Amino acid sequence: MEIVDIQCKDDLNGHKDEILRLFKEGFERELDVHIWNWAYLDNIFGDPIVSLAYEHDRLVAHYAVIPLHLANSVGKSLDSYLSMTTVVAKTHRKYGLFVALATRVNNLVKEKSISGLIIGFPNKLSAPGFRKRLDWKINEDGCVVRVNKKILLASEAFLKYYQDSSRYTLDMNSILVRNWRMMKPGGEWWEFDGVLLKRFGDEFDLMYFGDPAALKVLPDDLFFNMIVDQELMGMFSNDNIRMDYQFGYRIERQCFIPNFKLHMVMSDVF
Repeated sequence: MEIVDIQCKDDLNGHKDEILRLFKEGFERELDVHIWNWAYLDNIFGDPIVSLAYEHDRLVAHYAVIPLHLANSVGKSLDSYLSMTTVVAKTHRKYGLFVALATRVNNLVKEKSISGLIIGFPNKLSAPGFRKRLDWKINEDGCVVRVNKKILLASEAFLKYYQDSSRYTLDMNSILVRNWRMMKPGGEWWEFDGVLLKRFGDEFDLMYFGDPAALKVLPDDLFFNMIVDQELMGMFSNDNIRMDYQFGYRIERQCFIPNFKLHMVMSDVF
């Protein structure tokens, strides 16, 4: 077994074909090469950090993070990374490769990042491993809900959460960040005075908004999907919930622990 650590876009590009092959083998679906290029090679924040395990010439495990710097509305920024496209070949899933590669990446993040912050959205199957073996804090009850502006603006909890200027999210007020994020292939975006929606089939995802008051510009009859933090779950009924969607993070230096303001733009899925 050979382990390869990568911290440069040009070096990573040479492994692209094997990464795409492994993703298809592990998840039984194609990883869109254009999305891979967008996240890893065209990322405006810098170089990814990737650890790869090869058995002879065959890639059998992959753990990676991409830079995704966060900011709050009082002008403070936080260097961070987003964990994405973790995959281990079905033939190699009981040999500790996930933890071994993740630990290597975590150590490299510690060397390069002031905060050592990594965020992500692990699924139900992988979340226990992130929490138990990699020291992640997991938002157990996070989910995606289908709502309209009336439901949101009537909630004091919602308004308090999203008006909190100390909370960190992806800074969509930056033109560079906004242009890169909206360039992710496959998206049809709609903007209503700073409220960003993305079409998903016949539905819309609420990707980002600044002050909650901005939601007033949306049509009254428009329902949309949005990520909800576990802090806000009490304001929704089971009829609103579309699917579980857990947020998590690990941070190396505890003095930097932030509060987060979840938006769909923080995820690699939406």
